[in-house]
Amino acid sequence: PYDDIWQTDTDGNTIKPDSTDWVNGDAGSFQVSWGNPHSPPYPNPADSAIKIGYAITTHCYVNMWITSKNDTSTARLLTKGMQQVGVKAVLWDLADSTGNRLANGLYTCHLTVEDSLNKYEGKGEILIVE
Repeated sequence: PYDDIWQTDTDGNTIKPDSTDWVNGDAGSFQVSWGNPHSPPYPNPADSAIKIGYAITTHCYVNMWITSKNDTSTARLLTKGMQQVGVKAVLWDLADSTGNRLANGLYTCHLTVEDSLNKYEGKGEILIVE
């Protein structure tokens, strides 16, 4: 389920990880780890809900959202705002912003983490099945 996982470095280059890690990134003054081997998005494929874990090493702004596979429309905002250091998790019920369950298929989970000096962006695929 992790074959279509990638991240974008600070120069805008797309990087494909060599393992089943979603993303591990260093953005200068902070590090981001999400979907790592200790806390992968589970279950993926998902049929009723999915837990997406991440960790941050400094107080920073975090934005996580779900889009359709082709990134044309935002299906759901999962978290947005300033967060403290720590290990976090978002439980997504596979519904869009109006509460309707999304159709089966591939969706993209986006994560942006930034402070006053640095910005990290990553994304990974989630498969919804019945």
